[in-house]
Amino acid sequence: AETLAALETAPNMYLVLSPELYILTASDLYLEATKTTREAIAGKHIFEAFPDNPDLPGADGVQNINASLQEVLRTKKLHRMPVQRYDVPDIERTGKFIQRYWDPSHTPVMDKDGNISYIIQLATNVTDKILAERALLKSYEEQLKTTEEIKALNSELLEANTELRETQNQLRSLNTNLEQRVRKRTEELAQANEEQAAINEEMVVTNEELTEIHQHLEQSNRELAASESS
Repeated sequence: AETLAALETAPNMYLVLSPELYILTASDLYLEATKTTREAIAGKHIFEAFPDNPDLPGADGVQNINASLQEVLRTKKLHRMPVQRYDVPDIERTGKFIQRYWDPSHTPVMDKDGNISYIIQLATNVTDKILAERALLKSYEEQLKTTEEIKALNSELLEANTELRETQNQLRSLNTNLEQRVRKRTEELAQANEEQAAINEEMVVTNEELTEIHQHLEQSNRELAASESS
């Protein structure tokens, strides 16, 4: 009894169980971590006081803790466990649970005849550590995703710039071709204008000659008419 009383104020998170897995007592730190009271859990079976969270799919805390306790009962030796998610009932909200991660171990305490008097569960609350590690991992994954997205955007931008340069080259080529065609057409029009001007000059000369011939003919006709009348 003195040992159990000492465990209640020990600076660790202890849950003390009978060989039949009923709760004998718990340390103050354990009660604080599980948000419960000694009076609320003492005398209850461990899995009655701390059942699995029914809202957590695949919850296996009861199964894993029980397997460890059965190992201790069978071997009468300390059994350490990997970190477990084992949510605890929220006494302030009936039917609700508080998320918890534990680093548990089970140590048998023997009597003078070599039988197990009780089992001490040392359960270190590592919830904050696990959640911080997961938040860090999530942040890293998001950062990695952002980096990959930036790489993809840069690749798309590079491809777009390449296409833009190709388009610009094509436009320059088209402009050069168009300028050559416009220059050639301008030269052709200038030549045609020169030829037309020459033709116009010839026509002016021809018209003048025709006018002169016509005047000549009129003079001849008048002279012929005058001779005939006399």
